[in-house]
Amino acid sequence: MTLQLLDIRNSRLEIESVWKQLSKDGAPSYFLSWAWIGNWIDSLPASVDLNLAIFHEDGEPVIACFLGRSVVVRQRVFRSHAYLLNQTGNRVFDQVYIEYNGFLSKPGVVVNLREMADLLPGKWEELYLSGLDPEGQPAQCLEQEAGPYHYMIANRLPSPYVDLERVRQSSGDYASLMGKNTRSQIRRAYQLYRQRGVVACEVASDQQTAESIFDEMVDLHQRSWEARGKKGAFASEWFRTFHLRLIQDRLASGEIQLTRVRCGAETIGCLYSFNYNGRVYFYQSGLRYEADNRMKPGLICHAEAIQHNARMGASEYDFLAGFDVYKERLATHSRTLVWARVQKPRLKFRIESMARGIALHAMERYRARRNGHPGRLVPLAQRSRGVA
Repeated sequence: MTLQLLDIRNSRLEIESVWKQLSKDGAPSYFLSWAWIGNWIDSLPASVDLNLAIFHEDGEPVIACFLGRSVVVRQRVFRSHAYLLNQTGNRVFDQVYIEYNGFLSKPGVVVNLREMADLLPGKWEELYLSGLDPEGQPAQCLEQEAGPYHYMIANRLPSPYVDLERVRQSSGDYASLMGKNTRSQIRRAYQLYRQRGVVACEVASDQQTAESIFDEMVDLHQRSWEARGKKGAFASEWFRTFHLRLIQDRLASGEIQLTRVRCGAETIGCLYSFNYNGRVYFYQSGLRYEADNRMKPGLICHAEAIQHNARMGASEYDFLAGFDVYKERLATHSRTLVWARVQKPRLKFRIESMARGIALHAMERYRARRNGHPGRLVPLAQRSRGVA
């Protein structure tokens, strides 16, 4: 196997050709589709150091991924020179939070992560593998013999989803699939909203409506986060522009789903999702919260979107990764995404691992003393995507 690196600025056409060639049978997720990837690399400033890594066998491309570079500092102490899989290493541009991440590979190719790591140039110490699709590569090869490298699982996050076939089998009564408490909250919220007017779901089919829903979603999203003293995802102009470009480019293909749920003339909330290969990925929202906590704008908006997508024949409604309680309550199933690192043998990594283990053990003992039982530990590496 040999490695070829292509700079995203100087080899744009070749990069597009290789990526489309390896994903012609369908990319594993929307985050690895050319629609997303092409928009991503075109949105990055020229200062970003990012290359497409193409692994060849017998002169033919068989595996491809993007590699960013960064000096990573953890806990203000542990510092390493790192490659990052399909990320830049810059927090501003990685705010899009890739999930269901992985390699593109030719069908039938056996991925050898150790062999690939051997080919990476430069004085790197770690390879960050964030948000890995558990059914794809390299997640499937993390159990391989790693020597001289160490494979570290930094985090696992649930990615709850709704099996839309089950919704169809319930005659479209999605609430009937939920637990008693969630079902009761959804039905009570519907009753309260319907006392004000008709609850209706609007899905954008043209650019003007799409941008109108997007703008309203951003406004609602920012207001709710700023009320909590936080910036909100769309405080970043780059982040907002990235998504506007994606919407403008891909709405006509059917890959962008912008949904607005209204009660009479008033908006309850707006959802922004991706529709790809039968799976709908919920990505962001803007909700109109009220003083009466019986009004559940999030539950109503998701219930409307789930029922719409079930009618349209989609297979899944994926909430994406996170420990958010509402995701767990609204889902029928869940899979687990993996955050991993490939590390070269370094004493500092062994010290860090020991320190991490001691800290987790101390936390468990503290919670046990305080609560009488260990309780549920939230992984230290957990990060929120800022979904309202």
